Amino acid sequence: MPAPSSIAAASAYHRHRPEQAALYAIVAEHYPRFVQQIERSGGYLPKFVRQEFDDYLKCGLLEHGFLRVKCDGCRHEHLVAFSCKRRGFCPSCGARRMVESAAHLVDHVFPEVPVRQWVLTFPFPLRFLLAAEPQALTAVLAVVQRAISTFMIRQSGLTVASGARSGAVTLIQRFGSAQTEDRRTLKCLTVIDEFTRQGLDIRLGRGITGNDVIRILDELFQEHGRPACIRSDNGPELVCHAVRKWLKKKHVDTHYIEPGSPWQNAYGESFNSIFRTTCLNRWLFRSMTEARVVISQWLEEYNTIRPHGSLGGMNPLKFLRNWIEGNSSQQPETLTG
Repeated sequence: MPAPSSIAAASAYHRHRPEQAALYAIVAEHYPRFVQQIERSGGYLPKFVRQEFDDYLKCGLLEHGFLRVKCDGCRHEHLVAFSCKRRGFCPSCGARRMVESAAHLVDHVFPEVPVRQWVLTFPFPLRFLLAAEPQALTAVLAVVQRAISTFMIRQSGLTVASGARSGAVTLIQRFGSAQTEDRRTLKCLTVIDEFTRQGLDIRLGRGITGNDVIRILDELFQEHGRPACIRSDNGPELVCHAVRKWLKKKHVDTHYIEPGSPWQNAYGESFNSIFRTTCLNRWLFRSMTEARVVISQWLEEYNTIRPHGSLGGMNPLKFLRNWIEGNSSQQPETLTG
């Protein structure tokens, strides 16, 4: 366990400073010119797109509004800037809303019964159509939910006519697996350290097998040391017999989250959300080589520049170095895949 002073430092409040991030600087510099160029060419940006950018440039800045928070005990005060609460562009708000929504569903919506997850994927041309036509998306969701509900009711031996009903929560992910320009799928295996929030690796491929997972983890174990436990979802390449057998041989415990329960892997899901929002959704990779270069640069910035509120405003690498100085005989114990 880290020293008490390390815990106190990590839990102290530090205002998020988006204006110091590379993404914010790029948007603030180029977004106005981008809009002007579109208008001069006779085009336009949809209102919801402009709203996303405009709100992002105000997110977390005190001059655009804040709350004054005072501790009743010590009377210490903090100014907490308003956030944009957007999901489409802002990486900070997008990840936070995802975690908060998951917690709300678990604590206040889902009853104490088994939950089944269904995933429906559309070809990319249809995804663009549904994103541009909300009415069509609503109609499609109604058809899908009705079909699944009817199937589940019949599986239980009941009928819709008898009054049997099922409950459902629908979540829309507008972007699925990444692609390169030739429309070939780009698979990403992400591995993070839950304690330091450090992104240890993002490995790319057209497909990722169990043998690939073993090879990647073996390299990480040699570089960072063997963890006590690995937490992951139930992807076939992660739960296959070969991976389980190899991890058991290495004396590494596994914690596979329950199917359809991404909130049980909050650190990994938060990292993946930020990765998709700030990297994958912003690039059309022309080749696998370009994807590897861009994603490697993104991971370097994530680990060495991007501040984390949960780490006392430090980036993962600085937090790790500070922790090692005071805890040289210990090491973090959980990797997340």
